[in-house]
Amino acid sequence: VYRYQAFPTINIVRPGECSIGPHCDMTQGHSIGNLSFHIPLTSTFGTNCVYVESRPGREDWHPLTARSGPGLGFQFDGARCLHFNLKNETDITRVSLNF
Repeated sequence: VYRYQAFPTINIVRPGECSIGPHCDMTQGHSIGNLSFHIPLTSTFGTNCVYVESRPGREDWHPLTARSGPGLGFQFDGARCLHFNLKNETDITRVSLNF
């Protein structure tokens, strides 16, 4: 059985900010079958992206980029895979929905 968060969280990461360090959602009370969805509402590139590992424990970080603009969504195993944000060193504020 897979689960997802019923109400999205709106994340805003301004230039110069870092919203959250490496974590997996199980440490925040989510179940192992919880899927994560990340939907940028602004273009994401460079350091204003969310970085995730492809599988639990791999530490092969890759950014979830959406250069083409808002609305492109990503699904990943956020319950078990580490994910994080770097300090946003771009001049673009990232706004995203996460659930």
